[in-house]
Amino acid sequence: MAVETSLEWVNRLHRRGETGLPAWAKETMDRTLYFTYEKCYPEVTGYFIPTLIKYGRKGLAERLALWLLSQQNEDGSFNNMEGQPETFDTGMVCLGLHHINLYLSSENAFWTAYNKCVDYLRNEMIVNNQIMISPRRSDTQIYLIKVCAVIGEHRPVTVLLPKEHMGIWKKERLHYVAYGLEGLDHLGYRGQVDTVLTLLEESLPSSLQDGIVPWNFTGNEWNSPTGSDTCATAQLAALLMKYNKDRALIEEMVEGVRNMKHEKGGIYHAIGDKRLTTWTLKYYLDMEMEYKRWAK
Repeated sequence: MAVETSLEWVNRLHRRGETGLPAWAKETMDRTLYFTYEKCYPEVTGYFIPTLIKYGRKGLAERLALWLLSQQNEDGSFNNMEGQPETFDTGMVCLGLHHINLYLSSENAFWTAYNKCVDYLRNEMIVNNQIMISPRRSDTQIYLIKVCAVIGEHRPVTVLLPKEHMGIWKKERLHYVAYGLEGLDHLGYRGQVDTVLTLLEESLPSSLQDGIVPWNFTGNEWNSPTGSDTCATAQLAALLMKYNKDRALIEEMVEGVRNMKHEKGGIYHAIGDKRLTTWTLKYYLDMEMEYKRWAK
């Protein structure tokens, strides 16, 4: 099975002595060390949990959730990599705790932590019907739609809907566009998602680099691509499959992501970037599961 080495890579990341997942690993020239690792990251640890449960790795998912309990702030929030509370990071941990609760299906400490997350996000981070990036920043971002989906909040989404605010979407990094689309899909805004995917379906074929989508576009009409982003490629490929978009484009993107795979199972962050980012690995696994359904 193509994903087995990647699932084993997750085990390798977890066995390092800490019990969360690091943000990334990076190869070294020292063959006795082989990899260096970034510190454990609550955000990626949280949203990896649903993926592990889908692949039957429920024991590992529960161990990761236990580590997350030790990382929660008193107010219910979770910190970013700089040690500061962050809305998106808290939302992705909330997503993981939600799925571990569905798996365990009984009252436990995970439910308590989950409810604290939800209360924090609804009561502290949504102000005047807008979801804030953090306690330090009152502005909003399209990727926060994914947090709204986790807690079932429609109010902050209305100021970010792509049909009414497409200019915002076209300026954003594609990784963030994908997060926003995932959130809209979960909340039931399928027409909005389809509109964005149709536009990307037109722009991406001429913008791919070895099957990998750009980091972003500098033009106002999704033109002038810059950089590359493996995670965004996996995310958008899965969405394009779900919405039955152009088959040739999907196949090219899926192949592009697969070609970014390290022999040990990790996935390179971007073309020329040798970090094996854990969030990219999560979305590679999600893409492969969606591809299995789609290709039938």
